[in-house]
Amino acid sequence: MISVNYSRLRWRLIIETVWTYNNVMTKMISDSMIAGATSAAPDRRFSLPMDLTPWVGKETLLAWTIEEVEQLNWANPELVAYLRANPAFRPKMLLCLLTYSYASGNFASEDIAQSCDAAAIQGALSGAVPRTIDYLVKITEAQTVVRSLCGDDPPSANAIRRFRRENRGLLKWCLAQVFRRALEKRFDLSETIFPAGLKRYSVHAAEVRLDIARQMDRAEEP
Repeated sequence: MISVNYSRLRWRLIIETVWTYNNVMTKMISDSMIAGATSAAPDRRFSLPMDLTPWVGKETLLAWTIEEVEQLNWANPELVAYLRANPAFRPKMLLCLLTYSYASGNFASEDIAQSCDAAAIQGALSGAVPRTIDYLVKITEAQTVVRSLCGDDPPSANAIRRFRRENRGLLKWCLAQVFRRALEKRFDLSETIFPAGLKRYSVHAAEVRLDIARQMDRAEEP
């Protein structure tokens, strides 16, 4: 029998409320932001769903995430020297993992860590770990994609929390870039006609998701 995690349900309701408000505010983007930029009708809604995969598919979202992360300067001599001295630290993997997870609506570090861990997934499915039905659906859907990033060495929830706290700026940039690509694809935009208002919205949406992740992690604390 599945045990209901009421703290998690409470935060899920809060997230959905915040996201609904966020999309209502997006609906109020002035016509001047998009006038002349597209052939869209004035009431066309430029907003992002909490989970981008219904828009673009898991494979495309993962490919975009990896491409944006690869654009960073991984050849920086100081970074190369640091990674050589600390082989257990995998910033590229963590950046891809968290960007994909937050873009697909998976925010809690515990959930992200367990979606990378085959043993934890089996425990959740067998009822050994009390979780909600919503969690079980989410974790099984994410399993294939995120495990392709983590391999056989999944990060711990603590490692994910620490990386999010210490690299908020990088995560915000990666998320905003992915969101921009999603909006371009969804609404037939191009880089040359991408409205400034939507650029700001992409950054704002990234900040909102990072704030949600922080609050979800706080809800997991004893």
